[in-house]
Amino acid sequence: MARRRWRGRPPIVIDLIVGGAAFLILGVGRFLSVANLVVNAIFICYFFRHAAFAIAAARWTRTDLDLEAIDLGYAPRLSVLVACHNEEAVVT
Repeated sequence: MARRRWRGRPPIVIDLIVGGAAFLILGVGRFLSVANLVVNAIFICYFFRHAAFAIAAARWTRTDLDLEAIDLGYAPRLSVLVACHNEEAVVT
């Protein structure tokens, strides 16, 4: 059996060791406070990211609505290919 090597993110064991060491060093109250701050910081980053997406969408909405209408009179030729083998009786 070949041995796997992890690439990029370390395995969960290292996360548990680091989290356990932080828990022992800081104690319960401080560990939960630090964990709370980290989770809130991540939440704030995602909030500003999504707010930036919303602002960008609002800025481009008027430009998108001012575009010319699409001509629906054009209908291209269309072929539909159904991948079947010896299925003449059931395809209909």
